[in-house]
Amino acid sequence: MLGGAGTCHCSLASCSYCAVIYDRALFDQPIGHLVQMLAIEEMKRRGIAWYRIGRRSYAGENPPPDAKEQNIGVFKEGFSTETRLLLETDCPVGAG
Repeated sequence: MLGGAGTCHCSLASCSYCAVIYDRALFDQPIGHLVQMLAIEEMKRRGIAWYRIGRRSYAGENPPPDAKEQNIGVFKEGFSTETRLLLETDCPVGAG
């Protein structure tokens, strides 16, 4: 029986976090940290220098993230040694 799994996209130099899923009925506590730790150990074994775990949500965003999204951001930040500013530009495209 598979209790959980994670997926990442990797190159020779970096790895990007994609998703982790697990059956909460099998564990009384979340196992997300364990999955991340195992992924990081595998990246070290392969000599991968960077793990890109994704963006972090902040309460001041519009629309504001819910509590779960903010908690996920804190979780991700716990694995980080560096954060970088990402600027996005949105341009509306009309239908005519």
